[in-house]
Amino acid sequence: MTCALYLPWLLGHESALKSDALRLTLPLWTFTREELLAGRFPAWNPTRLSGTPHAANPQVGAFYPLNWLLLPLKPDLAIQVSVVAHVALGGVLSALFARSLRLSNAASGLAGLVCVTGAFVSSRTYASHVQILQTVAWAPLVLMAARGLALDGSRWWAGWLAVATALSLLAGYPVYAAYCLMAAGLLFAGSVWRTARWRQALLLGAVAMALAAMATAPPLWSFAELVRHTTRAGGLPAEVASEGSLPPLFLPILVWPWFFGAAPLETFGAGPAWFWHEIQVTAGFSLTALAVFGVIRRWRTRSVQMLALLAALSLLAAMGPRLLLYTGLVQLVPPLQATRIPVRLLLIWALVVPVLAAVGFDELRSPAMHHARRLFRISISVAVGIVAIGAQGAAGLAGFGWTGLVNTAVSVAGLVALWTVWRGYANGRLDGGLYVAGAYLAVLAELVLVALPSIYNHHESLADIRTRLGAQNLGLIAAADSRVAMAGDPNLGSVLGFRGVSSYDPVLLKRTTDLLRASQGAEFRDLKASTSSRIQLPADGGASFDVLGVGYRLESRSAGGSIIERTTHLPRLSLVAGHRIVPSPAASLAAVLAPGFAPRSEVILEHAPATLDSTGSARGRERVAIVAERPGYIRAEVEAPSGGYLVFSESYYPGWRAETGGRAVPLVPADHAVMAVRIGPGRSTVTLRFTTPWLMPSAMIAGLGLLGIAILFAWQHLAANYHSARAPAARTK
Repeated sequence: MTCALYLPWLLGHESALKSDALRLTLPLWTFTREELLAGRFPAWNPTRLSGTPHAANPQVGAFYPLNWLLLPLKPDLAIQVSVVAHVALGGVLSALFARSLRLSNAASGLAGLVCVTGAFVSSRTYASHVQILQTVAWAPLVLMAARGLALDGSRWWAGWLAVATALSLLAGYPVYAAYCLMAAGLLFAGSVWRTARWRQALLLGAVAMALAAMATAPPLWSFAELVRHTTRAGGLPAEVASEGSLPPLFLPILVWPWFFGAAPLETFGAGPAWFWHEIQVTAGFSLTALAVFGVIRRWRTRSVQMLALLAALSLLAAMGPRLLLYTGLVQLVPPLQATRIPVRLLLIWALVVPVLAAVGFDELRSPAMHHARRLFRISISVAVGIVAIGAQGAAGLAGFGWTGLVNTAVSVAGLVALWTVWRGYANGRLDGGLYVAGAYLAVLAELVLVALPSIYNHHESLADIRTRLGAQNLGLIAAADSRVAMAGDPNLGSVLGFRGVSSYDPVLLKRTTDLLRASQGAEFRDLKASTSSRIQLPADGGASFDVLGVGYRLESRSAGGSIIERTTHLPRLSLVAGHRIVPSPAASLAAVLAPGFAPRSEVILEHAPATLDSTGSARGRERVAIVAERPGYIRAEVEAPSGGYLVFSESYYPGWRAETGGRAVPLVPADHAVMAVRIGPGRSTVTLRFTTPWLMPSAMIAGLGLLGIAILFAWQHLAANYHSARAPAARTK
C-alpha cells in the first residue's frame, strides 16, 4: 500500500521537498552530510541565525542510526526515501501491535493499512514533517513493548521497550516521543496491576527507561543545554502554549476528515491554514463505526478498556486549557511547558483507533456475528452522532463547502458498502475472503481519496526559489564574505551557499532572536511573535544588522528578488577600542537599539572578559586577518598596537573559546547577541574554537546504555536456552 500511494515518488516523478522539508530538513541534512563527509563532527552551523549549534538541535537527527544509512544519498533523495520507509515501518509496527492483542492477521493488516493511508500520516506528508513521521513510526512498538513487559515481565520486552524509546527520541521530534511515552506509561500501568510478575515488570520497566536515556545521552545532553539559551527557556506564556487547542465544534473531524474543507484544495476556512494538518487524524465513518463496535463488544477485555481510555484521554487533553486535564498534564511534566499546540496529543487517537477498529473487524467475523446487527447499528449511529455534534455550527464556517459535501458522499458510500458486505457475509452470500476484501475496500477507499490530494499537493520547489531569487543575486551572495538577511527562505544558506542571519526553527537562540525581532519594530515584538519558530525580516535592522555582520539584504518577491548592499556592518572579526559595561542582557539589548550606538567604535559588555596576552610586538596599524576558517573554527592574525576587544559577529553560545600562546579563555556576550574577548597590546595569532565538552562523556554513557540493552536480550536468550535444556532432564528424572 505504501509503494502504491507513493509510486510517483519512487519513480522520481514527484518530490518530497515541499514546505518544511524544503526549508528546514533539506538545509539541516545538507550541512550534516557535508560536515560528516569532510570528516568533521557537525557541532556548529554558521549558515543559520548568525551561527547556531547544529548537532544539539534534535531535528537534525545527527545521532539517529537510520539517518546514517542515508548518508551516501543526496539530501533530497534521502528525505524522499526516509518518508516512504518510515510510513511503511509505521504501518508494519501498527499491524504487529494489533497482532500482539491476539487479533487475526486480516484485522491486524487492516490496522496497519489504516495507519499508512490515514489522515494523520497523509497530512504530515502534506506539511513535509519528516522528523514527525520518523518519530511516530516507532510509536506502535513503544506501546506494544510496554504492554508486553507489563503482562509477562520478560527481559525480551524490556529490551524492545528500550530500543523503541531510544529510536523515537533520536528520530528528531522529542515532543511526539514524549506523548507516546506518556501513553505507554498509562498502558503499562493499566496492564501490570493484575499480573503475577508485576514487581519484576516494574523493575525491568525502570531499567529499560534508564538504558534508553543512557543510549540517547548525546542528543539529550546537548539539547538540554541548548534549550536553556532559546526563546522557549522557562516555558511559554499560557496564551501561547494553549494556541492550537481542539475546539469542541471540531469533533466531527475525528470521524469526517474534511468536514470543514481541506488545505490541499484551498477550501479550509475554519481557522489558520497551519491548523489544518494539526487536526487531521486517522478518521472515516466506516473506521469509527468499527472502532465503536469493537469497544462495545469487548468492553470487558482489559486491553480494549485501556486503548479506549487512551483515546478518550488524548481527545480531552487535545482540547487544551478548556479542561483541567491538559493543565494538570503540563504541571505534572514540566518540559511540556515549552511546547504548544495541544491538539498534537491526538497522536494517541491516531494510533489507537485503527487498533480498536481491527477489534471490531474481528468481532464482525465471529460466530456470534448474526446476533450483533443491533450493536453494529448502534455503532454506526454513534459515528454519525459525533458528526452531528458540530453540524449546526458548521453552517456558519466558511470552510464547509463542496469539499465537505464530496467527502460526506464518499464517507456515506463507504459506510453503506461496509454494512452491505457484512450483511452478505452474515447471510452466507459471501465467503470469508470476499468479506475481508470488501471490508478493506469500504474502510480504505475514503482514506485513500483523502490522502492523495495531501500527498501530491504541489508546493514551491527549490528550482522555483532559485528562479525567483535570480542567478545573479545567488552568485553575489554566495561569493560574499558577510551575512545575508532574507525576507523569506531563511534556512537555505547551506543549500544556496551563503551565511544567513535568520532562521526557521522551534529552537531559536534567544539573544540573536530578540535582537533581530526588536530591529523590525513593535509588531514583531508581540507575545506570539516572540515565541514562534520563524523570524521575519522585511526591513533593514540598522545597528542590529551591523552587529550581526549583515552585508546584504535580499528581498524575495514572487516575480524576482532584489538585493541591497549594506556598508556599515561589522566584519566577521573586528577590533573595537571602546567598551561599555551594562548590568544585564535587557540593558545590553536596549543599548544596542539606542539611537547613536556605533558598533565599530564601542562594544557593549555585560561583564569584563578575560584578557588574551599578545605573543609579540605589533609591527604596524590595527589589523585582523582570517587565515583559516571552517564551521566552528577560525584562526586569525591580529595586530593591536593599543589592545582592544576582538568582536566576533557570530551568535553568542557557551562553548566558544579563544586561544593564543597556549592559553584559552571563554568568549563573553557582546552587543547582546555576539561574542568578544579582550586582546592585549601587540601581535598574536588567535584561534576561536567551538568546543563540545559534552560529546565524549555522553558518548561513553551511550555506549554503556547500548551494552545494557544487549545484555537484556542476551540474558533473555540464555535464560530461555537454560530452561529448555533443563526440561528434558526434569522429565527423565
